[in-house]
Amino acid sequence: MSTHSEIQIRPTPEYETWRVDPRPSAHKENSIIHPDAIAGLVRPVKFWGLAAVDVLTADIVRAQRTASDTHRDGMNDYKLLFQVSGSSTLIQDERATELAEGDFGLIDVARPINLVSHQGPGRWIGLHLPRQPLKANLGFEPHGGLCWRGDTLPGRLLLRLILDAIDESDIVLGSAEPFMQSAVYDLVGALFGGSELPRHFSQSDKLFVRICSIVKCHFPDPDIGPAEVATEAGISVRYLQKIFAMRGTTCSHYIRSVRLDHAAHLLDCQISTKRNIPLAEIGQCCGYRDYANFARHFRARFGYTPGAFRKRAPSQ
Repeated sequence: MSTHSEIQIRPTPEYETWRVDPRPSAHKENSIIHPDAIAGLVRPVKFWGLAAVDVLTADIVRAQRTASDTHRDGMNDYKLLFQVSGSSTLIQDERATELAEGDFGLIDVARPINLVSHQGPGRWIGLHLPRQPLKANLGFEPHGGLCWRGDTLPGRLLLRLILDAIDESDIVLGSAEPFMQSAVYDLVGALFGGSELPRHFSQSDKLFVRICSIVKCHFPDPDIGPAEVATEAGISVRYLQKIFAMRGTTCSHYIRSVRLDHAAHLLDCQISTKRNIPLAEIGQCCGYRDYANFARHFRARFGYTPGAFRKRAPSQ
């Protein structure tokens, strides 16, 4: 049940349902605060085909998404939340982390969230990351509530890219757009591949992230397989298989997925840049010696042959 001061920000195509508590000191005790006054503090922005929200306010003491909110609006993606100024506490899945200026966290908008703002003004930027592309890029489905300090190199680069893009939102990149999107996802992946992983990660999680990084580095090699990955990771093939089985997949399937996702990315980039690289060459760049094998796996994954995929609209 809502408290007397709680305001609901209803979902739009740009952002999901949030419930906010205005800061008492910012208003007279019995004054009525219109929801539009709070909702107006949330500015949707878009750059390189990616959506984000820019929130600047001193008036909110808490923002939350309840379980009923997640069921009602059906939003099912992630947000990378940057604490641009001020400080707050991010709570999700029983994890509570303090965010200082420059810090950031990953939230799963399909699950309840609490964000408690500390005294004073604050600014947050929430970068929208669709679930399937993020999962495909990382190789696994991350948990919400993970946080990083702002002094990591990938984090600093990400924040600088996003702030510059917001300040220069009228710039049209055209054919460079898919490459900028890829750079953002690669930097997010670098957060998980870095040595300073969130403390909530178990040893198994950290090893799995390392294995995924090995595959992403070596997938163009047609000879890479579970045995080679296990050797590089310093573990047995049996243990490697167990790590993937715990996550409902296999190492071979993951290698194939990385190859095919990269092939789809190359084909999308060709559409934007109007280049026409031979399809067999794309297959070879992704670790396939035989085009027929590449085409069969590609169609099984995406429902198109590589040629038909290249003719469709990008990111369809």
